[in-house]
Amino acid sequence: MTSWIKDGYNRFSNVYTSFYPPPNQIEPSEGGQEGEEKPPPPLRMGILGASNIAPIAVILPCKSHPGIMVTAVAARDKSKAISYSKKHGIPHVFDDYQSLIQDDGIDVIYNALPNALHHRWTLEAIKARKHVLLEKPSTSNREQTEEVFEAARQANVVVLEAFHYRFHPALHEFAFRLHSVLSPLNPLVSVKSTLKIPGSIPPETDIRFNYDLGGGATMDTGCYTVSSLLYTMRVAAGTWKREKWEDEVEVREARPTYFEPRHAASAAAPHLDRQGHFGVDEAMQATLLVPSARPQKIACLIDTALRTHLFTIPLIGWKVPFLVLPSLLATFKDGTTVEFKNFVAPFLWHSIITTHRGRTAEENKVKPGTRTYSKAYVPGENSGSDEMKRAAKDGHWAAGTGKEWWSTYRYQLEAFVRAVQKVRRDGLQFKDLEKESRGPQADVPVWVDSRESEIVMRCIDSIYEKAGMSRRP
Repeated sequence: MTSWIKDGYNRFSNVYTSFYPPPNQIEPSEGGQEGEEKPPPPLRMGILGASNIAPIAVILPCKSHPGIMVTAVAARDKSKAISYSKKHGIPHVFDDYQSLIQDDGIDVIYNALPNALHHRWTLEAIKARKHVLLEKPSTSNREQTEEVFEAARQANVVVLEAFHYRFHPALHEFAFRLHSVLSPLNPLVSVKSTLKIPGSIPPETDIRFNYDLGGGATMDTGCYTVSSLLYTMRVAAGTWKREKWEDEVEVREARPTYFEPRHAASAAAPHLDRQGHFGVDEAMQATLLVPSARPQKIACLIDTALRTHLFTIPLIGWKVPFLVLPSLLATFKDGTTVEFKNFVAPFLWHSIITTHRGRTAEENKVKPGTRTYSKAYVPGENSGSDEMKRAAKDGHWAAGTGKEWWSTYRYQLEAFVRAVQKVRRDGLQFKDLEKESRGPQADVPVWVDSRESEIVMRCIDSIYEKAGMSRRP
């Protein structure tokens, strides 16, 4: 019990520090020992939109990173931007997005605008030769995503879609556990990714329910489920080529729950598509068939929702929220499962559970049904091992990188800053940066390739088409 209390206190303390991080420990202007090269000046970040996600995604992580600082914000309503800047200590406010993007005092852009505005304003940033950390989903549809990343490659500008969970050591430990179960005689047979928001946290007037702004569960929580199951397939389904996936990922079925406003004040047209049909999904269940190294494709399931309720209390009408932890579940031929609980925000808490059955139980000399538990808030003892290098697709961190309080966003920021600095310092082309090997010895140890962003968006489009719904405009 004492150990359990101590672990709980340490986790609480680290979560607290994630939201109240210590300041930079190294001043950007300081050099190292005599003769050592001084670190480059910090990158200056401008934020597009006074969004709710920006504080946890970039403002707080930047406070503990000596290589970048938030210096400016612009919003549709300047008065809102002024209030936002005072609250978060941002020194400069611009009249509009274009003015911020064009300013020579800005090096990188964080685009956290509504989904439908990602395409336009990321292209504007690319034209101005500004590197972009782009909130997911990258754009509203596959053609827009392809256009954005092609423009980035042509302009030699770093653009990263902010799938922050991909940068946390817990995901890399999950990959290691998957790989330890995998064998030619015990292949992966299914993957399920679940992410649901409990209750009615986004109000009905939220932009997530606005069709014209790129709303919908599949566009929001659903893009995490698509991304995570594709990553799991890469780890445990054998070798593959992205070019093959582009043409051969199929959506076998898609079952939407349409968003229907429950209150007259939010029953206006934004949730309808251009033909007046239901255009926004508040929940989606879909089955994707994904190519693997085996002759047959593997069935992967997503289950996602923007609001969920267990039941409604009679007479008073109160809805009891249905709480489901985000989960990434891989099942192998012998019945063994590896489940990653809370894969989307593992810095808060997570657990990687391997349930041993069949051949796996025999090889580990344990009773079938035995569970083993793993976790990784920082790179663990498996970091740098040959098996981790094979398992953790898109790289993993060297031992000693990060702190136990680093959030997924702080790890993501670390990779983004390293990538931008490498392109600026070495004159490397963005397209070549993406082709580099990943891992502890690389300048950019972890990355999410733009081609995968394109495939994720193609899958989302296909899910909507299979569901009989319009793609986002």
